[in-house]
Amino acid sequence: MPIPFFTNVVTHGTVHPNISRIDEPVYPSLFEVVFILPQLVAAQGRDPLILLENASGVDGLAVHKELGAEKQRFKYSTRMFLTMPEDTSLASVEFTFQMNVGQAGDVYNYNALRSWYDLGWNSQNGVLHYKRDMVGSIIINHHDRRGFVVRRITLHNCQMGNITGFLDSVKWEDTKSIVKDVKTKFVVDYWTDERVDLDSAVVGNVYT
Repeated sequence: MPIPFFTNVVTHGTVHPNISRIDEPVYPSLFEVVFILPQLVAAQGRDPLILLENASGVDGLAVHKELGAEKQRFKYSTRMFLTMPEDTSLASVEFTFQMNVGQAGDVYNYNALRSWYDLGWNSQNGVLHYKRDMVGSIIINHHDRRGFVVRRITLHNCQMGNITGFLDSVKWEDTKSIVKDVKTKFVVDYWTDERVDLDSAVVGNVYT
């Protein structure tokens, strides 16, 4: 190992002549979420850009499924084998949205989300829809400081299963807060995980 001095660190671009950059950190706050709405929601004139501008957080992207393990035994010695994951879908991906009231009095971003949720079950009239009418796609782009996308996760066949945080609890004495975080939960059939990997010979899910 080299002496732990600044000029000996490879990622600073000062050791190898083929490295002409100084590496950057990865910032968890630099992301955008693109929503491809179900056709029935888009037909209402809902603007997906409103959701992109107000999607402030994502949780539950458990795309690295834990693999099971089984063992074989020879007398007192064992060896392990990996098995397939218990499931290959995402049961609870949570998105956080900011809420604001428009000039006409409509909470437009909540209305867009509510119209998607109502496809699964409309509490006001009991209307239900087929799965093909409820699904959309969601794309999470994680980028660097200049906007270059370093990882892209596309969630396919997304169905909204819940909305929480929009006036679920109201109190007269709550005078110092605003409705900031409205959360939605989606179930997802499968996903596409793309990333930059210059050292990989794999094509398809790796882009350069």
